[in-house]
Amino acid sequence: MKTVKLGDVLEKTSTIKWRERPQDHIYSYVDLTSVDRSRHEIIQTSKINAKNAPSRAQKIIKTDDVLFGTTRPTLNRLCIVPGEYDEQICSTGFCVLRANTDLVTPSFVYYLLTTKAFVEYVEATQRGTSYPAVTDKDVKQFEFVLPSLEEQKKIVERLDAAFKKISAAEVLMRRNLDNVAMLQKSILHKYLSVSDSARTHRFEDIISLVRPKEKLQQKQFLSEGSYPIISQEASFINGYWNDQTILIEDNGPLVVWGDHTTVVKYVDFPFVAGADGTKIFKPIHGIDTKWLYYWLLANPIDKLGYARHYRILKASIVSVPSIETQLKAVKAVDSVFARTDKLIKKFEYKLDKISDLRQSLLQQAFSTTK
Repeated sequence: MKTVKLGDVLEKTSTIKWRERPQDHIYSYVDLTSVDRSRHEIIQTSKINAKNAPSRAQKIIKTDDVLFGTTRPTLNRLCIVPGEYDEQICSTGFCVLRANTDLVTPSFVYYLLTTKAFVEYVEATQRGTSYPAVTDKDVKQFEFVLPSLEEQKKIVERLDAAFKKISAAEVLMRRNLDNVAMLQKSILHKYLSVSDSARTHRFEDIISLVRPKEKLQQKQFLSEGSYPIISQEASFINGYWNDQTILIEDNGPLVVWGDHTTVVKYVDFPFVAGADGTKIFKPIHGIDTKWLYYWLLANPIDKLGYARHYRILKASIVSVPSIETQLKAVKAVDSVFARTDKLIKKFEYKLDKISDLRQSLLQQAFSTTK
């Protein structure tokens, strides 16, 4: 066995020349959102032709190609192309890995890209803060120990058998999380629905924007520190800082909202603001902060990719009931969410354990190649 670069065991791929193709021929187009990040499958595609193809619709894919999303690579958009998408088109946001089957199997390449070693390599290699990415060349520079084809097939067979059971458990946990999310959504709808006495306002008229002295770029975030950083990313706390002079210390709680991500956070402690799209709302007199937070959860903005969304939110119409009605709604939702949040933590803990088991099996399988 020898150490090789991933590019050494791949065949060349090609891009489509739209001018040379029949103008009305229809192709299935796989973009970054087409790949389910938990199931690692293509779940939806759009139909395109030479007349309406997006500029990123360039790469020709074939059966058993491995697709890896190079834009925001840690989101783990990864799949093997099934036969139904043979000779179709994918986005330039994917690196297309076509195995040279004289040297490596497609499934071995797929599993290789799920290993901790590859994930850590990508994390160390990616460039950019708000829109991190790696290049196709970066992916193909990854080094690994190449076993024989016979040994590769044994590794894949062992992992396929083990992961089939693991995937069933994972699907169950994710279904449980979906059910909890649906319950929370129904509770929000029940208690945040419009009352007859509600007053209507534009969103921008019921809040004031809190403007921090300074917002920190993601590359400045510390892994440890005295004060938490709250930004627009999905995780609640996104880093730490030590300079108290830029700390946001309000007299009451605030709502943090992601202009790019539309992520909503209720923050009732001093914090430092992250940059690039972090909006901080303080409601006007007569509007409860927690009620505003729940209203934002109950009325999400339709996502426009990584565009800015506040221009849509600020024009949204909000039906505001009396403060007494708001507080009753908050109390009721708090009571239910206290229980559902415990369920979410329980299911997420089990998913973490499943992920740990998957990585343990991968490490064990690939350690036999060293």
